[in-house]
Amino acid sequence: MPCEPEPLVELDELVRFAERPVRAFLRGRLALRLTELDGEVEDAMPVELEPLAKARAGQRLLEACLAGAGIAEAVGAERARGELPPGRLAEPVLEEIQPTVELIAARAASELDLAAASVSVDVRVELPGGRTLRGTVPGVRGTTLGAVRFARLGPRHRLGAWVRFLALTASGLAVDAVTIGRGQGDDAVAVARLAPLAAEQAADHLAGLVDLYDRGMCEPLPLACQSGAAYAWAAFRAEDAVAAGRREWESAFAWDREDRDLEHQLAFGGVLSFDDLLAREAAGGLRFDTLARRLWDDLLVHEVA
Repeated sequence: MPCEPEPLVELDELVRFAERPVRAFLRGRLALRLTELDGEVEDAMPVELEPLAKARAGQRLLEACLAGAGIAEAVGAERARGELPPGRLAEPVLEEIQPTVELIAARAASELDLAAASVSVDVRVELPGGRTLRGTVPGVRGTTLGAVRFARLGPRHRLGAWVRFLALTASGLAVDAVTIGRGQGDDAVAVARLAPLAAEQAADHLAGLVDLYDRGMCEPLPLACQSGAAYAWAAFRAEDAVAAGRREWESAFAWDREDRDLEHQLAFGGVLSFDDLLAREAAGGLRFDTLARRLWDDLLVHEVA
């Protein structure tokens, strides 16, 4: 299959690539979408919520609070949806997620101007070689790109904010960025910030990401988001990057990691050890270590968490 860079790069495609490089290749180049079937369809009323359902309920409560609803009003609306367990069985779920929703909403009120309208901004950036990046960036409040999530703030959220921030800045809009979510350990809430950049500097960083995207649309790169983030962060701090990357790539007995993601098994011919992933070469001799640093280093320099 010929692999010539497209003259037009869609911002959403670039974001999806940064978040899941191999999946973006399979979808963008081969039109493959991988799903795992859960077997029998469950049509009974739930008596407890799975983690993803809890996360969705938490996000809906959070969005209602950010829109100005009181927590009691938001909870009432969530009960009325019929997706919580019935009656008193919903109480343990609400007791688990409601305090976190309130903490995140309070932090968002202190970090963002919630009175300002959240708008979507169309961007168009001229790239080297006569190519163009275009797309729409949601969540701009005044001069701040804001994203508030009930989910734990992770590498994919940070990368998505970084790519959109660069696109806004390179298009000529001077903004900062604030991404808020659940924290790790004792930190109930986590915040990642990006200070304004010069448009020329943002354009340079964006061009580097587009080059990585072009490579990743020609072949599945030996690169993944969680393990790449851990590797790059450890290397950035002069720590054991290989050990950090291995912890995020290789599955443990009771916890699947990125080595077992369906897209990685398909693209790499099975479950790879981290050593095997490190040894794989993309075109030009690029390996995981170099690719991870190219994806993450600029963000790590500018991000304040």
